[in-house]
Amino acid sequence: MPRIHGLELEDLSSCPAWLRDEATEVLVRGLNLAGWPRAIAQVWLPWLQRLNFPRIIDCCSGSSGPIGGILREHPLKVTVTDRYPNLQAWRALQERFPGWVEFESSPVDARCLPPGLQGVWSFFNSFHHLTPADARKVLSEAVYRQQPIAIFEALQRRWTRLPSVLLMPLLSLTSILWARPFRWRRLNPLVAFLLTFDGCMSCFRVYSQQELAEMASQADPEGRFDWSIGSFPLGWTGMDCPYLLGSPKRFVGLSPEA
Repeated sequence: MPRIHGLELEDLSSCPAWLRDEATEVLVRGLNLAGWPRAIAQVWLPWLQRLNFPRIIDCCSGSSGPIGGILREHPLKVTVTDRYPNLQAWRALQERFPGWVEFESSPVDARCLPPGLQGVWSFFNSFHHLTPADARKVLSEAVYRQQPIAIFEALQRRWTRLPSVLLMPLLSLTSILWARPFRWRRLNPLVAFLLTFDGCMSCFRVYSQQELAEMASQADPEGRFDWSIGSFPLGWTGMDCPYLLGSPKRFVGLSPEA
């Protein structure tokens, strides 16, 4: 399946905030029901343990992604950020895990993270939003600033994954029954449309393991990082998802409280 960097509507500044937030929240809750957070934790937590569990700087957090589910597996200090902050979702996450979650209320562009945001840069189902040039820039910046980076996707760029995206309208419709807090606006057909359209575009955008490996090699020509690239099963679905983990060979981690 060729990689096509098509337009995702949620990336547009003109996309209404309520629509973006509803769609990402429904998607995240659906992935959580599929066991996505636990699947990530099985790969990620042993790696974080080797780094002495530094603070996590979650990029492109949206509705907070799998962070809540991962925090149920192991306590972590996390700062969530996004170009379009979802403060309602982040405050709810902070209330669920007091003392462990902070957030940046101002917009943060993951392509150019402020120097003060130090720790493990994480991208959950979001790295494919970056163009190849921007993706290489982020990896190069992580190497230059000696910041570990973790990338986990929820899709593979395969034709066989497209049918699962077509279930998005059903996910949106049924979410009115199980997603809390209850909101009637989830029944707005625009939510289902955005989920389906952007889901299809994501299938074409997501980077393969080989492409991630090539970008990591280009970003780290001197071999200053240890890289781990592979895939993991998405919970009970049986579908596999790519990941990339990179950390400095001589990482001196900040304490989580820093």
